[in-house]
Amino acid sequence: MPKPSKRSRNPEQTKDALLAAAEELFSSRGLDGTRTDDIAKASGVNKAMISYYFGGKDGLYAAVLSTNMDPALESLARLRESTRPAPEKLADFIRIFGELHMEKPRFSEMLFRELLSGGVNLDRNALPRFLEVFGTLRAILEQGRAEGTLREIPIIHAHLSIMGGLMFFFSTGRFRRRVAEEAKIPFADPPPAEFVSFFKDLMTQAFSSRREPQ
Repeated sequence: MPKPSKRSRNPEQTKDALLAAAEELFSSRGLDGTRTDDIAKASGVNKAMISYYFGGKDGLYAAVLSTNMDPALESLARLRESTRPAPEKLADFIRIFGELHMEKPRFSEMLFRELLSGGVNLDRNALPRFLEVFGTLRAILEQGRAEGTLREIPIIHAHLSIMGGLMFFFSTGRFRRRVAEEAKIPFADPPPAEFVSFFKDLMTQAFSSRREPQ
C-alpha cells in the first residue's frame, strides 16, 4: 500500500497506512518487540496518530486483529444462515479461512505468534470472535451428523485440524522457502491456492460419512 503523503492525507489513508505497517511489524516482531517509532517510520505517519486513532500500540494491535477477522466473520454469518447440506458448508468454511490467509499471510504469522504466546495480548473483545468461528464449525458438524452426511468427530479435533493446518502452512512459508534454497531440497513450494484447494478436499473427504473404501 502506498504511504499517504505528508501534505495530503485523510483519516482513512492514515489509518490504513498504520494498520498495514503494524501488521507487517507485529508478524515478525510481536507486540512487545515492536515500537511505535518503528510503526510510524514504516507507515510514514506521525506516531502521535497511533494514539489519536487507536488509543496506543495495544489498540492498534487489536485493530489489526479485528480488521482482518471481521470480513471472515461476516462470511460465516451468511454461511450459518444457508440451508445447503453440511458438506458444502464445511467446504465453504475452509475456503473462507483459506482466502483470509491467502490475502493476509503476514496476519497468519501474527496470529500464530499470538496463539503460541497463550493469547496474552488479546483484549476482551477478541475472544468472542474466536468463539464465533468455533461455534460455526460446531453447527456445521452437528448439521452433518443430523443429515448423516458427516462423521461423528469431536469438535475440538475438527477445529484444530482445520485451523491449525491452514495457519501452519501460511505461517511457515518463509521458512520453507529458506530451507528449499539453502538446503537445495528439490521441491516446489505449493502455490497457496493449490494448497487450499487440496486441503479443502482432504478435510471434506476425511469428515464425510460416505468416504471411499481404502
